[in-house]
Amino acid sequence: MAPSKPSFDWSKQRDYKWSSDEGIKHLRDITQPFLPYTPSEFQLENTARLLLGEDVVCVTATGDGKTALIYLYTIARPGTMSIVISPTNSLEADMVNNLEKLGINALAINSETLAAAKLQCGAPRERERSSLDLNCEQACNYNAKTQY
Repeated sequence: MAPSKPSFDWSKQRDYKWSSDEGIKHLRDITQPFLPYTPSEFQLENTARLLLGEDVVCVTATGDGKTALIYLYTIARPGTMSIVISPTNSLEADMVNNLEKLGINALAINSETLAAAKLQCGAPRERERSSLDLNCEQACNYNAKTQY
């Protein structure tokens, strides 16, 4: 079986001048339809750096919109996957819910979602907490919206 053609050409995107005025405008134009707000300049500039393959450390106050960097990057790179490590299950659940509202597939994988997936897959209750041995396919097939 021949390998399928990637849905995204990374080489062309890395060559694109995302951090130029034209690149920032293009980034705003392609992400705006997915968002209920207008991205700020710091969000667009930092996302442009990420799209160029650069590392970014973004330090701002709580609530300033750092998480939007993940959303913008994912919207700008269709067909790609972003892995985010969150310090709490609550933040994971919020991020999953917000991404899904934007039409972006999202999945939280943590002890709660894996235990729920085990129950859904028919794992015995006594093993529910003893080991989290689900394979990746089972975990990814589970719609991991955490209930609070």
